[in-house]
Amino acid sequence: MFDREFDGFRVLFVVPDQRRVAATLRIAVDVGFDPLVWVAVKREFASPGDLAAQIWQDRPAGGGRALIE
Repeated sequence: MFDREFDGFRVLFVVPDQRRVAATLRIAVDVGFDPLVWVAVKREFASPGDLAAQIWQDRPAGGGRALIE
């Protein structure tokens, strides 16, 4: 279907503020979905479609990740 080996997926959340990022990631950790859930703050989308932008957080204390990783 994707014309390549498919070995995983992510659930992306775009939220209004950093407080919501922390809450979403805390819930993801609590239910064991933390490696799958990535969260970004809406205002951080400087350039729509920039897959290399490191705006996605996947851990409560983690740094940014890019969609092309």
